[in-house]
Amino acid sequence: MVFNQTEKQEISYLQQIINRLKQVISHTDVSVKDHVDTLAEYKDYLWSNKDIDPHEIRSIRESILNHFAIGESVIDKRQRLTKILDIPYFGRIDFQERSSKVIPVYIGIHTFHDSESRTTVIYDWRAPISSMFYDCELGEASYLSPSGKIEGDISLKRQYRIRGGKMEFMIESALTVHDEILQKELCANADDKMKNIVATIQREQNRIIRNEEARTLIIQGVAGSGKTSIALHRIAYLLYAFQSSISSKDILIISPNKVFADYISNVLPELGEETVPETSMEQILSEVLNHKYKYLSFFEQVDELLTKPTPDFIDRIEYKSSFDFIASLDRFILHIENHNFRAEDVKLTKYITVPAEFVEEQFHRFHRYPMRQRFEAMTDYILDRLKVQYAFTVTTAERNFLKKEIKRMFAGNNDLLVYKDFFAWMGKPELLKNAEEPHARIFGFSSIGIPTYRFGRWHEKQRQAPADR
Repeated sequence: MVFNQTEKQEISYLQQIINRLKQVISHTDVSVKDHVDTLAEYKDYLWSNKDIDPHEIRSIRESILNHFAIGESVIDKRQRLTKILDIPYFGRIDFQERSSKVIPVYIGIHTFHDSESRTTVIYDWRAPISSMFYDCELGEASYLSPSGKIEGDISLKRQYRIRGGKMEFMIESALTVHDEILQKELCANADDKMKNIVATIQREQNRIIRNEEARTLIIQGVAGSGKTSIALHRIAYLLYAFQSSISSKDILIISPNKVFADYISNVLPELGEETVPETSMEQILSEVLNHKYKYLSFFEQVDELLTKPTPDFIDRIEYKSSFDFIASLDRFILHIENHNFRAEDVKLTKYITVPAEFVEEQFHRFHRYPMRQRFEAMTDYILDRLKVQYAFTVTTAERNFLKKEIKRMFAGNNDLLVYKDFFAWMGKPELLKNAEEPHARIFGFSSIGIPTYRFGRWHEKQRQAPADR
């Protein structure tokens, strides 16, 4: 027998779930108030009794911390339940494990476990069992649980569109995601903010989102294919699947510009996750350059392209956004590494001299480090070898002197001169513009990461150019 066989039964069941959610939310309000009142009582007690035994103070402190932690947990639960009131769930599968009974699995943004009936009423879309909604059709199905592979059969699959707690329609579906649902959701999402796509995730997308083996995952696709949306849903999945080891602060979103960052800002909160740290390529560039230089921002570049473009400006943009330009940067870095470091003997004390050959050897030993970051590592390694071989320990002043001397050996410590040398080495000095010249803000940095008209290509150049510097 099918649980909630008709649409009328489904509508009635939906109302039951919403009523139960409201009831639990009401209980959490009472629970939060109780914890707040208890904390206030502890505070009054401490103020009224100045000469309390230290053991009692420790006991009260532990109780306060416990009540505070429980209160925070209850508030978090309330927020999650409030978020799903409008749309408790969007899908359902009836799954029967081998030699077991059929279980209706309703799938939504968050898990809702009803303590009264001791059953999971709604499963989080990221839960292992929910993966079958995206990956499997009617018939034999399986999913990977923490205890291993669970096999069985799917006998029913439904998709719902619920808004404001009202069911607009439901569709029987033998496939992964019904085209009608997909089209309606895509039309509904056409506004100034990106929306979550949990109700319309396709099988291939689901595999990307749930991939737990790839340490580095690159999502490629044409403009508008959903790369960013899938990346954001993957973030939400990882925060769910590895909540004991990672949190939102461990993730960084790098956006091409503020407009794009604002456009995607709504997705993770919709999925019930905290907003993760976000930055832009321009901010990263400023930090890499220690905020010492001005350069044309994305909007300033676009403004000049639209209002007063010149052939020279456009030519420089096109070239500096090309793969040839990036390849030239790569070759120039090798050139700098091979020609811009001239090792010398360093007389550290009256009796200790570090030979130039040894300094040169260390420069190449730490070749995986960015060149200007090698000096610290080189200094530490050289001093460690002196301590091991000669039992010689230097003073702080001597250490700083060695580091300063090593840094001096590198003829690439001035950003502007290095950038100028790059264009001269490439045989294109005309691409360098001073601040006084048109279309430049400061010598040498007018066009780092300037966009082409194709967003995806601009993003790629922005990503590579600062790193390759």
